[in-house]
Amino acid sequence: MRRKKIINFFRFFSIPAVVLHIVSLFIVPPGTSGFWGIFFSVFLLLALNIYSLRFEIRLIRRLSRETDLLSWKAQSENAVVIMEKNVEQERKIYKTYHDIYNHMSVISAILNENDARGAAEYINKLILQIKDRS
Repeated sequence: MRRKKIINFFRFFSIPAVVLHIVSLFIVPPGTSGFWGIFFSVFLLLALNIYSLRFEIRLIRRLSRETDLLSWKAQSENAVVIMEKNVEQERKIYKTYHDIYNHMSVISAILNENDARGAAEYINKLILQIKDRS
């Protein structure tokens, strides 16, 4: 949007170049008339257009760099958000791993005491807790 406004500004900016061309038809260097007067005015118009085009190209390049920087900034912010989500998922995975390890240790200790019924009750209790969370 901003780039279009600036390009439209330069399309409007070419109007003064046309006005200068018309004025240059009346203001020619002394001793020039006819062909040389027209040549001088066309040369002046060409020089102004080349200057304005060079300025426009430099401005568009600068805007392109700014757009690229904004795009890079948005991408890096998205990467940070994704990385934070990954860290949170890794914490949840670690917590789940830790919980499973602890439950398996408890079941192993119960079975080492030859209490199969106690192990079955502990497993059923865990199953009920998992169903309650779902």
